[in-house]
Amino acid sequence: MRAKLLAFLLIFWVFPTWAIQALISSSVFQTLDYQNYVEIQMLIQTNSLKFKPQKSKLFEGGVQCHIILKKGNFIFKNDVFNIKSTAADSLHHVEPELIHFEKYLVESGQYECQLVMTDINDSSNKSSTRFYFESSIPKSEIVFSQPFFYKNAQNQLPSVLRQGKYIVPYPNDFFYKELDTIRVYAELYHTNPILMDSTLLLRYFIKDIVRNEELLEYGGMSKIKTSNIIPIFLNIPVTTLPPGTYEVVIEARNKQFQFLESASIAFKRTLPILVQKKEVDQGKLPDFVNKMSISEVRNNIRNILPIMNQTDRNLALPLTDLKYTDTFRLKPYFAQYWIERNPSDPYLGWKEYEKKLDEVNRLFSCPKQKGIDTDRGRVYLQYGPPNQRTERKSDPVALPYEIWWYYTLEDQQNLGTVRQRNAKFLFCNKEVSNCDYQLIHSTAMGELNNPQWKNEIFRRNLNGNSSGNDNESIRLIENTLNNN
Repeated sequence: MRAKLLAFLLIFWVFPTWAIQALISSSVFQTLDYQNYVEIQMLIQTNSLKFKPQKSKLFEGGVQCHIILKKGNFIFKNDVFNIKSTAADSLHHVEPELIHFEKYLVESGQYECQLVMTDINDSSNKSSTRFYFESSIPKSEIVFSQPFFYKNAQNQLPSVLRQGKYIVPYPNDFFYKELDTIRVYAELYHTNPILMDSTLLLRYFIKDIVRNEELLEYGGMSKIKTSNIIPIFLNIPVTTLPPGTYEVVIEARNKQFQFLESASIAFKRTLPILVQKKEVDQGKLPDFVNKMSISEVRNNIRNILPIMNQTDRNLALPLTDLKYTDTFRLKPYFAQYWIERNPSDPYLGWKEYEKKLDEVNRLFSCPKQKGIDTDRGRVYLQYGPPNQRTERKSDPVALPYEIWWYYTLEDQQNLGTVRQRNAKFLFCNKEVSNCDYQLIHSTAMGELNNPQWKNEIFRRNLNGNSSGNDNESIRLIENTLNNN
């Protein structure tokens, strides 16, 4: 049986510059009575919040969270709650982070989660993000939950009870050099009664993603008893693991060592990010940024807009305007972006993205428009090249169009993270004399979903009557869009 994606584990910064800083992760689990639930874990940096003394003269701070879970166009859950810090006698004694988690029972299907955080002491300080997950744990198959990282196991708050142990989540995929152990939690479902044997083998290891190499020295194997829910706690020493991009792989095998199922979670081993950010704050910019002129860095900020989430894009957009006069912020902003995105080598991260920019401008540029400014260019930069690309430039009744098909949609805002399976994008060239194909419909979550796409693409038929050619063209596009 091939491994299946059960939930999208999304680890990312809710990190627009000069706003609330938070880490969010999401995983789907199952109860003993086969109910699925999503657990949303939040880690909020308190140095991005405002703390005020209360009547007790103690300092308190926190955020108001507004969570909206949507299944298609239906709002499945609308929840508002506060996350508050413990009181401190001075700002120096404020806890460095707030950890919180929320659980919601969910039916099978794909979901969109909108999360807005607002500082309870400063309503102008807020951050928002949107992410996606899938709830799909078949009762009749042996499957893993999506693993997540945790800090330690202890019986204290804030922590989450997992099969008799209280663990503190670590919603992050960066493990800096000073962290010497990676801890992973996952659950394995339905081995009993599906397996005839009473025991099975659990194998785990770290895999170098770039080299596609299994590092068995960072792994192990053990026998475990079958059960409807098997909790898995992994503690992997990584003191000697060099900087790089890796994943922890967990496998279930039967007593004959035959593969049953697997799950994985990606992470980056890197130099201390705080050291690099501190240098930027002190004006010590990376050399590749320092050599850029103001006009170059302004243009380069414009070039990374396609791979930003909407919140970050809204904050970065003013920096690209020539009327923006606070130019001393431009270079630190650009440097900090690449330090956050690729801490082990910000320069390499930028150079690799530059190659993608060149490719997009070569493939999709028009006489009056750069490739990066086109819909195809934006989709290419955000999700990478499609697995299949259907082009039809000549049709009796339809305008020229393209359909891009992604078997697995990986979001470039969160590298290594699967966002959705089987996503399609329909582009249409509305002006035949031009080469700009506009996105008119997509099955990808969070993208333009236009039930009236037929009216966009079949405008050539001006008499309003349907012909055999109309029907044939419509069927051709529908079959491609609906082909799984």
